[in-house]
Amino acid sequence: MAQIRRSLPKGTRIELWWQDEARIGQKTQITRRWAKRGTRPVAPRDLRRASAWIFGAICPAEGKGAALVMPRCNSEAMDMHLAEISSQVAP
Repeated sequence: MAQIRRSLPKGTRIELWWQDEARIGQKTQITRRWAKRGTRPVAPRDLRRASAWIFGAICPAEGKGAALVMPRCNSEAMDMHLAEISSQVAP
């Protein structure tokens, strides 16, 4: 950080941001049933999967934040997240 500060004009403000992403949603669980030993009862379960990705970033010193909820975690989603952060950074 000191090296970066030395390369900038005196008095230039630097914003430090922290970023993370997380997947949330439904994930199929193992279905269990009580049954007599030696039998195999039908155990229907929900096999659908639904999830979303939360992308978030904060600058605690400035009290700023930027977040998106996306259907996938890929390069396109990260580009959109970086654009959202850029919209919050001081010029």
